[in-house]
Amino acid sequence: MIRVYSNILFLALTCVFVNGCVPQDDIQRYVEISNRPKPPVQICNLPPRKPSSKTAAVKDTDILNVDVDQISLQEQSLKAWGEIKPIWQPTALAAMSFGTFVSDNVIVTLTSLPGEAGGVEANVLRWLQQLSHLKLFDTQKNDFIQSLRKVEGKPSITTTIADYTQLSEDEDSDSMIAAIIFDGQKSIFIKMKGPLKELRSFRDVFIGKVQYIIQGEEL
Repeated sequence: MIRVYSNILFLALTCVFVNGCVPQDDIQRYVEISNRPKPPVQICNLPPRKPSSKTAAVKDTDILNVDVDQISLQEQSLKAWGEIKPIWQPTALAAMSFGTFVSDNVIVTLTSLPGEAGGVEANVLRWLQQLSHLKLFDTQKNDFIQSLRKVEGKPSITTTIADYTQLSEDEDSDSMIAAIIFDGQKSIFIKMKGPLKELRSFRDVFIGKVQYIIQGEEL
């Protein structure tokens, strides 16, 4: 009984304390604010956010700005040797090449390098050094440079053919026919290398495929 009276006394004192510490005006103000209806949620229709230049989606017009000439030259090169008759068999890629094809003892390598890659004359003389059995005087080298054949194609493309088969009479010696195609941005090297007697029989095939690459027409 004593514990019950103690609890009742404690509750009574608590009520007196609360009523004495909190003013009636504040209690009334709290009740009024609590019962006040909440305002409706305002939804702002913000304009759509523009994507930044780093995250903007690629448009169809952006795809058109891709270097299609360079892509087509490489695709044409692979198609010329792998799909257009006479078809050559693809083989393991040579160093730095994007395509390598063989027919009997003759091998063709396709290489793409940025810019002029040293220029026509420097590369023609460098390839001449790979045919170590050819011993030419400087005047003969100059004559060979002057004899390089130009092949007509698109106005933006320059093509030069170096026919090393004319520099030797040894039918069993290694020789080369090469083409340098420059589109203003990159150079494509096409090199056909093998025994001289076989290269001479493939000379017209080589020139025909180079013309197909730069003109885009099947010959």
